[in-house]
Amino acid sequence: MESMRSFIYVILLTGIASTGIQAQLLYVKEKAGTLTTYSLDNIRKLTFPQGKINISQTTGNADEYMLEELRFLTFSDVIIGIDNPDRVEMRSFFRIFPNPVKEFLAISALPDEDLDGFVEVVGLNGAVLKSLEASHVSELKIDIRDLSDGIYLCRYNNGKGWHTKKFLKTH
Repeated sequence: MESMRSFIYVILLTGIASTGIQAQLLYVKEKAGTLTTYSLDNIRKLTFPQGKINISQTTGNADEYMLEELRFLTFSDVIIGIDNPDRVEMRSFFRIFPNPVKEFLAISALPDEDLDGFVEVVGLNGAVLKSLEASHVSELKIDIRDLSDGIYLCRYNNGKGWHTKKFLKTH
């Protein structure tokens, strides 16, 4: 359980570090399918007591989740208006999980959106190793058991351009 707790800390720190002040929302998706969204401005404290995550909000409300019951926990930008069009390029169009991954890589659309385009798994040498078409689905899984351990890229083309995320394949 301690390793899971450490893993969640790393994910949270990576999410905060990789998005910097751009991160505005925290998404918590449970295995049961419930998706809860938190504005980072309204989060007072995140704690991880014994296999749980507690989210304390500035409103005084607090939510508690069992880590083993979570599908993912991620940060995302929200783009409102057109006051800074350069920020559109920073938008995340999809999520991948788990990362690191052993057998199946899940690719998930943003809330209230669908994957509609092409998904590829690419080696660092640029070779396309897997390719799938996604047609109006919220999530799909790619079997990567046949890939060697290492770093790979997952690319998604939604018709407007390619969007890429790194993942680690482990045994």
